[in-house]
Amino acid sequence: TAVRLSLSGGAASASAPIGEDPLPGVSNYLRSANTEAFVTHVPGYGRIRYPSALPGTDLIFAGSHGRRIELHLRLAPGADADALGLVAEGATPSYLDSEGNAVLETAVGPLLLEAPIAWQVGESGEEPVEVAFVLAGATVRLALGLFDPERELFVDPIISYQLSIGGSEADNATAVAIDADGNAYVAGHTRSTNFPTTPGAFDQTVTSSFGADDAFVMKRDATGTLVWSTALGGIDSVATDRATAIALDSLNRPVVAGWTTNCYFASAPTPCSTTIPIPTMLGEPNAFLAKLTADGSGVVFARNFGGTEDDRALGVATTRNAPSGDIVVVGRTESANFPTAGSAGTFLVGGMDAFVSRFSSSGDLEAARYLGGSADDEATSVVLDNQLIPIIAGTTFSSNFLALTETVYAGSGDAFVAKFNLGSLSLDWFRFYGGSAEERGVALATSPVAGSLIFLAGNRVISGQFIGTLP
Repeated sequence: TAVRLSLSGGAASASAPIGEDPLPGVSNYLRSANTEAFVTHVPGYGRIRYPSALPGTDLIFAGSHGRRIELHLRLAPGADADALGLVAEGATPSYLDSEGNAVLETAVGPLLLEAPIAWQVGESGEEPVEVAFVLAGATVRLALGLFDPERELFVDPIISYQLSIGGSEADNATAVAIDADGNAYVAGHTRSTNFPTTPGAFDQTVTSSFGADDAFVMKRDATGTLVWSTALGGIDSVATDRATAIALDSLNRPVVAGWTTNCYFASAPTPCSTTIPIPTMLGEPNAFLAKLTADGSGVVFARNFGGTEDDRALGVATTRNAPSGDIVVVGRTESANFPTAGSAGTFLVGGMDAFVSRFSSSGDLEAARYLGGSADDEATSVVLDNQLIPIIAGTTFSSNFLALTETVYAGSGDAFVAKFNLGSLSLDWFRFYGGSAEERGVALATSPVAGSLIFLAGNRVISGQFIGTLP
């Protein structure tokens, strides 16, 4: 299938493309027995530039290593950037993932527009400019922060590969993390007993039957080539193990969170025991947290945690660049005896509350608390800002969520964002987001720039997303 990308935001120009960065060698196209139809000595270029594709805006395509096409936008001083966006013919913008990437659905599978970066050149070199994708119908808009309109502006989204992953039954990839070399670590769950695993992996056999799932974790390099793949579950084939979130530690070891009904999850030694400091299995399901080796051949630790009712981990983040290597997990719980540690949020308020838990790099529980009001609440995403402070997003149906009155609950369900102290998990600030209908906070991201923007994506039951500076 063919996908055609075009720019929105002004009257398009029919300017002829210009080849840049000549490549060594030439290409010859001998597609006919008629030698007069031969096309020979065709030069190759590393970049193709369409000057003034929009007024004041050059569009540049560049090849890259692996299954990636770099798309560069160069805006001249004074060019209008307010309505700048990309329209895809042959693809439909579907959603923004937790990393801010735009996922486009095509007839042969999804296509990824990687979260854009933007910058201007100043006296000190490249100066970053805040930018994010916003879905507006069939258009993927570029929302820019403050920049100097008197200088050139550069914006770089990147088109990446998308691969089908799985076996003969239902397979779901639910989370991805990217390391500095562009390797992708994918987590999810599968019912396929022929799900592709690799020799030497921690668990090469999916034990799934009667509609149950096993979790999986895999690593693919920057070209999409499979490096390793492992199942992650227990020996009980009728129990369910689902990975819902993934992050990387400082050694690029995958840290995976999710939920399980398996007493023998991963390397837990004793079924349904109450080993210290975290119960191996009390309720069903329990949340789980596991750290794998960097090569996928083993498990550094695996822990079930929760109480006697339904507990599910839905988000995870690590202080990967800090010596402590702390791990922060968020999710939801219906257990009045969910393990807490600290002085705040020590009891269940509603029928289902959100939770946030902090673990050491070796998987020991260090702090944990409930977050909730008198109705149902859940936390679905957590990120750490540039000062390693946890910021959490989720959904609340409680008008008295966290017993706060300074921010107004607006409808039958609101998205929320909250910021906590990493050590004690005490609340720093909190905000509802919503209207008179139901809104759900789904994913969260921060920019790496000091005084960073926070990007909250959700849906309405929810539709749309919030972009702004908080608080």
